[in-house]
Amino acid sequence: MHPGNYFIRLVVIGLLACGPAARLEAQTDESPLSKLPSPQIVAARSIFIMNAGSENPTAKTSEKQRFFSGGPDRPYNQFYAAMKNWGRFRLMPSPAGADLMVEIQYVRGYPAVERASNAQQRDCERRLNCSKKRSVCHCSTYVTAYHSQLDLIVRDAETHTVLRTFTRLVEIANAMDKRHKNDRQEVLDRNFDDALNSVVGSFGDVARGNKAPESVYFPEVRIAPGPDQLTQARRVWIARARHDSGRAAIADMEPLNSDLAYNTFYALIKNGGVFKIADSPSDADLILQISTVTYDQTNPLYKEQRIDVTVVDPKTGTGLWTFLHDVPTALFPGNFRRGLQETVAGIVYNLTGLAGNLTPAEIPKDAAPSPLPAGSGQKVFIANSAGRMGGVRPRDNDRIYNDFYLSVKKLNAFQMVNTPGASDMIFALTSDSGHLNLRIVDTRTRTALLDLAPADQESSSERSGPGDFPETIARLLDQAAHSPRETGAEGADLAPKPTQLAAAKKMFLAFPHAGWDVSTRDADELYSGIAAAMKSWGRFEIAPTPAEADIIADLSIETENGTNVKIAFLDPRTRIAVWAVNEQLAVPYLVGFRSRNIPRTVDALINHIRKMVAEHAP
Repeated sequence: MHPGNYFIRLVVIGLLACGPAARLEAQTDESPLSKLPSPQIVAARSIFIMNAGSENPTAKTSEKQRFFSGGPDRPYNQFYAAMKNWGRFRLMPSPAGADLMVEIQYVRGYPAVERASNAQQRDCERRLNCSKKRSVCHCSTYVTAYHSQLDLIVRDAETHTVLRTFTRLVEIANAMDKRHKNDRQEVLDRNFDDALNSVVGSFGDVARGNKAPESVYFPEVRIAPGPDQLTQARRVWIARARHDSGRAAIADMEPLNSDLAYNTFYALIKNGGVFKIADSPSDADLILQISTVTYDQTNPLYKEQRIDVTVVDPKTGTGLWTFLHDVPTALFPGNFRRGLQETVAGIVYNLTGLAGNLTPAEIPKDAAPSPLPAGSGQKVFIANSAGRMGGVRPRDNDRIYNDFYLSVKKLNAFQMVNTPGASDMIFALTSDSGHLNLRIVDTRTRTALLDLAPADQESSSERSGPGDFPETIARLLDQAAHSPRETGAEGADLAPKPTQLAAAKKMFLAFPHAGWDVSTRDADELYSGIAAAMKSWGRFEIAPTPAEADIIADLSIETENGTNVKIAFLDPRTRIAVWAVNEQLAVPYLVGFRSRNIPRTVDALINHIRKMVAEHAP
């Protein structure tokens, strides 16, 4: 995330006085179960369970940062055991043949700044050997706190369309009470069991069955089997991009960090002797996606960063397993970089069993090759998946798309096509927290290979492939983002808009993938409002399943910078968003305000869609 978000986050926290207990109370003041039926989940007979990652640190981390015992795989192991004991679904060892894909993920949530307790203040002073003789002692009166939650996301296995989401905050504050000084870990483990069993129960209510799923508890849970591909794979392709599974996090494009992580990971995998680098993504047994995530800078002395690695099945484009490892914080850049490389080595150890400690000979001296396969991608489709971005006038969004499209076309390196299914690669313009990014997706494997940001910073000697094709595209992206030319100006060229949306007859509405503080009631109201408006319009027939649709309306409520309601229109075959519309509410985070304004937001979105369909007509 960007440092500018830090002030916004503090203002929001101050306005809402939103401590952990307050968030839990807000989440449980109504039934957490969606009242909307899901026929496709009810009809499903088999599921593939993906471990979408866990931010619970390993045993090497300080006890105060471990919110439950059992290691980072505990959420997956415990949910897998609950599904196995229930017997409602057949558990598939791979995505192929499954009716549903179910992702389980534990995240610590957004770092929030809270006032330090007297005990925390004294502990800091002891650690820094503070005394009256020292004129400077950097013990802040505020500390960084994390508000943990479990996410369960149910998707259609073929199109990855979200069918239902379940979220539970994990209580932490009660374990910090002095009364639980001696049994803190026991209380945290019990809180985690309660949250997970609540998610399992809600999923059981939606899926139905001859009996309700039973609660499971950590000491009784064994290690669950992993996907078959993890042990059978021999050839891999390494991508520098984040996967779409789990709760979407911001991909940090800062060269000094993300490039260093990619270069280190590539060198360790290539030289480890377990995997061979495949000739192309489609020839690989696995695709390994690596990305970095930077949290809000809650401490002015250093930032907090995480390394994400997702293992993808190239035959289905489905994520199999995700590793989420925090980088140790450090005051000095050299120590931080060393810690980042050690974190990458730890992920390689978890993935391959190779030694997790770096030696000087293993530290990469040269940049790794581009994650884009050489000699491929002659046919390119450019998708405007960003919608309206913060601080950008609506008409300027089309201008960015037009300028980028025409700039890429002028390279004379590609044949531009108007449908994603006809392409070799897809260039998808996206927006994270209002900042323009580009995702390059391999069409055959339906997997993102590279995330790029505008190249408006100086090139680093450690960037992957300096002066190569990715850097050229990044600079074109920067030119499009900052070009003064406006769409519709006299003599301006216009890029062709995709005709897929205007030609579509059947549309499937995905269930909203909501932000961390969005209530189930709001998600239901948004879904119901959009569905009713679409039916009233009569332009599209609402398809009962994603596989029967010509286009998929992917709904989301994003609460990163303000509250945005977004509809991205996905191509069912490639899963790419060919276009998007976005409506922002005026006041962020205020749940009551957001709920009252959802009908107004629905009307605005439908008006955007009507205009867009008319503009996209051939």
